Formats: sequence, structure tokens, C-alpha cells
Amino acid sequence: MWLKVDYHSGIPIYRQIIEFIKEAIMEGRLKPGDQLMSVRELARDINVNVNTVIKAYKELENEGLIVAHKGLGYFVTRNGEYLKSMIVDMLKRDMKELMEKFKKMNMSMEEVIEIMRKMWECDEDDGGKG
Repeated sequence: MWLKVDYHSGIPIYRQIIEFIKEAIMEGRLKPGDQLMSVRELARDINVNVNTVIKAYKELENEGLIVAHKGLGYFVTRNGEYLKSMIVDMLKRDMKELMEKFKKMNMSMEEVIEIMRKMWECDEDDGGKG
């Protein structure tokens, strides 16, 4: 897990950690049951206080995305249905932002759907290579 922290972004570091882990789960880089880096290891790697990592992990645990196993560390939840719903929620958020941009361009829903259809078909034609 290679997290690059932007110390000047204005986004709290613990939020950056949370978003990085959520994206890693969404993109399949972290799978159900995968172990996360230890708190100390991650803190050392990104040069932050241990409490910052703990805060991020605790929030992810409260959201149900990760679970703590005493003496073993933190793991991505094995609840596949929950992870799927979380991923769908994240994609909906991304789509909402995109839809707002299309609306600002005065594009119709039909035009947007046609763009999406063409992109979907192109992705299928090239085996998902873009």
C-alpha cells in the first residue's frame, strides 16, 4: 500500500488515509480479508504521528470497512455485500459530480447516455484497456 500524503492540500492527513484505503478497496487493490499495514508501519512510512493513523483506522472501523483483530491488526471486512454497497455509494458520488458537469454544459440525458454507451462499448472492444 503506497500512500502519498499531500501535506499542503488542506485535507487532514487522516482523511487522506481514509480516502486512499477506500479507493484501494474500490479498485480491488485491497480485497475482503486483506490485512492493512500496521499502525506503526504506516505512520513510519508516511512520516506522520501514530495517532493520525489510529484516527483513520478507527473511523474506517466505525464505518464497517475494516475490522480489528486484537494482536493481529486491521483487516478489510469480509462482508462482501457491505463492501459492494460502499463501492456503489462512492461511484454514485463520483457520478453525481460528473452529472453536474454535464448539466452545466446543457447536455441532455440522452446525450450523456450515448457518451456512456460508446465508452462502455469501446471498453468491451479493447478488453478494458481504455
